[in-house]
Amino acid sequence: MDKTVWRVYRVERGEDIAKALGLFEARLKVHPTRARVSTKAAPEVVQALKAAGLEVEVAEGQIPWDVWLTDGRRAEEQMSLFEEAAG
Repeated sequence: MDKTVWRVYRVERGEDIAKALGLFEARLKVHPTRARVSTKAAPEVVQALKAAGLEVEVAEGQIPWDVWLTDGRRAEEQMSLFEEAAG
């Protein structure tokens, strides 16, 4: 199972990309490296993501205005509440 951490932003127009990137960077303190968008996303959104230097993945089953961003970091395993801590 892919455990890459993704954050989703609502982007309807190309100019919304800068806002989404700013929010991502403010939250995680890093620049995203990849984006996932719908096959129905506006072409200007895809072009704006590529212009921002992101690797863009176009996938089916996504909401047209959702843009998923990641910096490639992996999710950390969480300790179960019902197991004893190791160590």
